[in-house]
Amino acid sequence: MGFVTRIVCLANSRKRDGHCVAGLELDENGKLGRWIRPVGPRESESLTPDERRYPDGTEPQLLDVIEMTLLERFPWGHQTENYRPRPGRPWKRIGKLSCADLAPAVQKFPGSLWFDGPSGGYGFNDKVPADKLAAFSYSLLLLVPDRIRIEVQEEGNPKKKKVRADLLFGYKHYLLPVTDPVAERHFARRGLGKVSCAPLPLCVSLSKPYPGPRGPCYKLVAALIGLPNP
Repeated sequence: MGFVTRIVCLANSRKRDGHCVAGLELDENGKLGRWIRPVGPRESESLTPDERRYPDGTEPQLLDVIEMTLLERFPWGHQTENYRPRPGRPWKRIGKLSCADLAPAVQKFPGSLWFDGPSGGYGFNDKVPADKLAAFSYSLLLLVPDRIRIEVQEEGNPKKKKVRADLLFGYKHYLLPVTDPVAERHFARRGLGKVSCAPLPLCVSLSKPYPGPRGPCYKLVAALIGLPNP
């Protein structure tokens, strides 16, 4: 039968074949608790538009309070926050929180983002080798960096605009891809270059291995929460 719960939406991020939605559970007293990531019934576990949109056809927005019915916990390796939603039960938007409401749930920087060191072709400290994953039992963090700088550059062949977040936590430096579609549009329209951003709460996620089960996992900025209107 499953169970009904409420989460505050802290990510509705882009994946290769859909979206990933995640948030913190909200109890009846308004206290924020565990992470929940509803996942779809496909290999990528992404959510299709029909699986994540409200009955009026709109997308969940950051800080929405969403009521949903979940069937069961469905962990995968370090992604222990995953749950299967009940099919055919549309999600309901029942409220909205503010950025200030998140303050009690912002986590202290754990000293590293999972395992530090390896970097991809365009990033820095942005991936975790497959042989290091067994040490971790979480894949979502809510953090406020000491510094955020956004970079928009052209990557790949053919060239496409890519938005990355250049982050500092103390002396630890990261350059991570942004998969928040609202933030991508917000910064990409400004053109190529770098821009400073006020410290904001970030949802940082650790992906599944890519490509294939022996590939590395990538650190992603799944949401920049509280971006000002353009």
